[in-house]
Amino acid sequence: MITGLSPGEYRELIQAALPVSTDADTVDPEPRTLFTPDSHRLALDPDVTVVRGARGVGKTVWFKALQDGKLRALAADDYQLARLKSVETLAGYGAELRPDVYPGPASLGRMLEDGLAPYDIWMAVLLRALGTAGIQELQSWPERLQWLHDHPDEQDQALAIADQRAGEGKATRLILFDALDRLHTSRGVHSRGP
Repeated sequence: MITGLSPGEYRELIQAALPVSTDADTVDPEPRTLFTPDSHRLALDPDVTVVRGARGVGKTVWFKALQDGKLRALAADDYQLARLKSVETLAGYGAELRPDVYPGPASLGRMLEDGLAPYDIWMAVLLRALGTAGIQELQSWPERLQWLHDHPDEQDQALAIADQRAGEGKATRLILFDALDRLHTSRGVHSRGP
């Protein structure tokens, strides 16, 4: 213990030793900082379809961590979920703007204004994530939706192949969605069905 310091100096030392609070939107998780509380185990099970939780409980941390092989292996070990090591994770939507992977809020808003069906938009995201030939090479989301409309047989074939692959015991493809509350500024658009 350091002696001869004033209470103010002790306070400054303690504050300097503590890391600055961060959030997952600004700092990516890393092995040194990944926190694995017992209460998060169920959320990481690949068979869990929807993870519900309030803002700030860790959903975005896991969205990012599961896309990193080292962090996913760390979580698999800590939670004794060996299956996590063999999943292939794909981003379906997140807060980070990645228009090559999924449409952003502006693009989504425009497609909805143009009368495109939400089901078709998310089917295009799914087929893009699965690497479906044809849709994969296109550069814009409206082009991908047009491809979807023009190629119903290829859409069905891609889904059948994905189902067959899963049935053959190949790596599970886990498509991750995060920040869905940020898709649009109007709550009415969030709740509007197809």
